Amino acid sequence: MGRMSRRQAISTSTIGCFSLLASGAVVADEAISLGRNNDVAAAKPIPIVACRKDQKERIERAMERFAKRFGIKGNLVQDGNPRCCVWFELVGCANPGADGWFFVHHGGGSLCYATNEKQLDLAVTALIAIADKAANQGQLPIGLTTSFSVNPTV
Repeated sequence: MGRMSRRQAISTSTIGCFSLLASGAVVADEAISLGRNNDVAAAKPIPIVACRKDQKERIERAMERFAKRFGIKGNLVQDGNPRCCVWFELVGCANPGADGWFFVHHGGGSLCYATNEKQLDLAVTALIAIADKAANQGQLPIGLTTSFSVNPTV
């Protein structure tokens, strides 16, 4: 399988993304695995956070922590992703026993998917740490940031 374009990667289904990540396939041109130092483009998150209505209680704390760090005032609760926001969602495991999270970011919006609340909290903690680095100045890397192991040679 060849590399997917950013457009293909972003439009891939949530479960499909988790399956690709669990198998070690790259789903974005700029793949970032935690602990690696990559020199990639960065952008500030769009100033609206959002989540599904049925997950609000489970996601709200992590979403508010993210919004506070990035100075985001807008907060939406929707039936589905309205686009042009930082979308938070719990999606379960595609590969049993492989809890984790991934964050796909670009200037027009972002997706933060996690297998459970604990993983979502870990994602927000990691993203805040990335943004707090002096070189990033409150920006996040364009592309994929994840707790899953990523094989960039695929």
